[in-house]
Amino acid sequence: MSVQPMFARIAGVGSYLPGSPVSNADLVARGVDTNDDWVICCTGIKTRHFAQAGVTSSDLAFEACRRALASAGKAASDIDLIIVATSTPDAIFPSTACLLQAKLGDRGAMAKTIATVERHGNSSAASIPLALGAAVLDGRVQRGHKLLLEGIGGGFTWDAVLLQF
Repeated sequence: MSVQPMFARIAGVGSYLPGSPVSNADLVARGVDTNDDWVICCTGIKTRHFAQAGVTSSDLAFEACRRALASAGKAASDIDLIIVATSTPDAIFPSTACLLQAKLGDRGAMAKTIATVERHGNSSAASIPLALGAAVLDGRVQRGHKLLLEGIGGGFTWDAVLLQF
């Protein structure tokens, strides 16, 4: 299958971390059987963030998206496709992408949670590029489209990128 090359530019970026940082020492104080040296040595993690009870993936994604849109000077109504990559969805149905679309107040974009786990396994860091590749190959992305790409990293770090094709 031959695909015409398409080029994109990053129009905006945003990220969001909930709550205050929780250090390794904080975990020890809470009774977790570990120590700072071991956690840093084995994982490289010094701090992490925890979302409050009731805060969902789409809530965290909304904050990152809001910041990405603001940095691009765009509104939610400018978006053509929302792709969410997460292994912690709010629910199976409706998709986290659809819930995010509603929170953004956008009624025009196509919202998709594109799962690539069946083809590529659990690919955490690669989920967004794999989902983007699937969307391009499936013909969902057209020249001129603006895509809001949303994903979660370790410690509930949500990031968003607005790409313009």
